[in-house]
Amino acid sequence: MLLYPMREMTADTGVFFEHAHRLYGMLVGTGALTLLVFGMLNDQRKWLRVLVVLLLTMICIQGLMGGLRVTETSTVLALVHGVFGQLVFSLALLIAAFSTYRWLSPRPSAEHPAAAADRPLAYALVFFLVGQLIFGACVRHLQTMASDGVGLEIPYWAVMVHITVGVLVFALAPLLGFRSGSVYRSIPLLRGMGMALLIVVSLQLVLGIVALVAISARVVENPPIWEVIFTSMHQATGALLLGLSALFLVWHLRLVRPETKRDSDVVPVH
Repeated sequence: MLLYPMREMTADTGVFFEHAHRLYGMLVGTGALTLLVFGMLNDQRKWLRVLVVLLLTMICIQGLMGGLRVTETSTVLALVHGVFGQLVFSLALLIAAFSTYRWLSPRPSAEHPAAAADRPLAYALVFFLVGQLIFGACVRHLQTMASDGVGLEIPYWAVMVHITVGVLVFALAPLLGFRSGSVYRSIPLLRGMGMALLIVVSLQLVLGIVALVAISARVVENPPIWEVIFTSMHQATGALLLGLSALFLVWHLRLVRPETKRDSDVVPVH
C-alpha cells in the first residue's frame, strides 16, 4: 500500500480517492492489530478479548471484500462492503465504551422508573437502524448499477421500505432523546447521549431529504459532485447514528435497570 507512487494519485482519475480509502483501511487494520495485542496483555475479561479478535477478523473480511469489489467490479460486493463497514465501526465504538473507567467501575446499575419503558425503545432503534442501513445501501447501489448500464432499476418497494423504516427511526430517536433529557437528569452520560441522538437524527433527516431529491432530479448519467457529497454525508451520518444508538443501548443496560416489584408493592386480592 505504501509503495504506490504518489504522483499517480490524481483526483481526475479517481485514483486519489480510491487509494486514500485503501490507506485509511490499512491504518484501521494496524490499529486493530495494536488493540489486539494490548487487549490480550492488559485485559482479563474473556468476552472482551473475544470482541477484540472479532473486530480484527471483521476488518480483515472488510478489506478482502473491498479488494474483491475492485477486482471483480461487483456492485453487490460494494453493497455488502458498505453495510459491513458500518457494523465494524459500531463494534469498535462498543469496545471503546467497554474499556472506559466508567464501565469498569464496580458501582452497580441503579433502579430507575423509566428504564422498563426505554429499554425496548433502545433495542428497537438499533434494529430499525440496521434495516435502514441495508435498504439505504440497496437504493444507492442499485441506482449505481442502473446508471452503469447493468439494466437494473431501483425497486419501488426498496425505496418505500427505506423511507418507512426511516420514519420509524425519526420517531424513535427523538423520543429517546427527549426522554433521556428529561428523565435521566441525574445521569449526565445518558442525558448527553440523548441530546446527541436528537442532533444527529435531525442532521440525518435533512441530509436524507437532500440526497433523495438529488437522486430523483438527476438528468445526466454521471452524478454531479454535490450529489456525491450529500449522499456520502448521509451515509456517514447514518453510521454515526447507528454507533451512537448502540452506545446508548449498552450504557442504558449498564447504568440503569427496571424497578423490581417488592412485596409491599403487591396489593392483596380479597
